[in-house]
Amino acid sequence: MVSIDVKKTPDGKYEVFTRGATAATGLDPVIWAKEAQNLGAGEILITSVDQEGTLAGYDTALIRSVAEAVSIPVIAHGGAGKLSDFKEAIAAVEEARRIRSDALEIKEALERLNARKEPAK
Repeated sequence: MVSIDVKKTPDGKYEVFTRGATAATGLDPVIWAKEAQNLGAGEILITSVDQEGTLAGYDTALIRSVAEAVSIPVIAHGGAGKLSDFKEAIAAVEEARRIRSDALEIKEALERLNARKEPAK
């Protein structure tokens, strides 16, 4: 698993940060996620530092762009405050996967998650 901390820059672009989200890297998170996958990562944990702790919802544009770029699982982190936020994040990943292939419908994905006995990532 590779964890990627991301912030929006003043010009509205996404950038990977390190050192507790204090050091800008100049890396684009989509390019870095692809590289991590190529290096053998089995999952990507994508954190929107701007949304983390706000309870205002996930950055679904960020989630969608990363999920669209890689074929490994993407775990969204930062921003969830209510159940509908999780549904929006799942929908973002589902939409990205549909672009790459004919993936599950969101209804089926939610049914599968609800049927699981262990916690979902």
